[in-house]
Amino acid sequence: MMNDANEGKLIFDKFFTESNLKCNRKKEFEKYISDRIPFIMSLSRSSNDTRHNGLVPMWKMYGDSFKGCRLRFGYNELTNHIDGLKSQKYEISLDKCEYAKSNDVKKIIKDMNKQHNNEIDNSNLLNKAVFTKLHHWEYENEWRIMILEKPENVRKKFSANRVIQYIKFDIPITCLKEIMLGPLT
Repeated sequence: MMNDANEGKLIFDKFFTESNLKCNRKKEFEKYISDRIPFIMSLSRSSNDTRHNGLVPMWKMYGDSFKGCRLRFGYNELTNHIDGLKSQKYEISLDKCEYAKSNDVKKIIKDMNKQHNNEIDNSNLLNKAVFTKLHHWEYENEWRIMILEKPENVRKKFSANRVIQYIKFDIPITCLKEIMLGPLT
């Protein structure tokens, strides 16, 4: 359900194809992720000023043809909430996306291999894949929340002629700082 066809694949494809141990690494990673499904919530971090609140491409791509609303959460309140979930044994992380050119991706893969002496670090691999995007998406200034969820907690709905998997993720109202309506709402 992401707008970028390379979403999540940018690191995985390079990591598994450029690795001497690609078969074993891929099997190890599939085993690591077999009992959990990663879900991603996309956020854009902005300051309190309103210069970027009306970015047309953001409303067009994410605002249902310039309709809908944007929710602004307090960063400190949101990070405190996520830290609280971590202490409850949730596998969750909040981080800023890293924007990379093709050469940067190669360097990331090389550094990951060097850092772990060709031993796979599945958690690091998953985080690098989730939080790395191509550089031309940099204007989104995207932050993400990634949650690893057990299959029995995944919900499903039918929309746009396909089944969509999702999870319930509550954010306390105390984290909400602003609701902005789209230009054509």
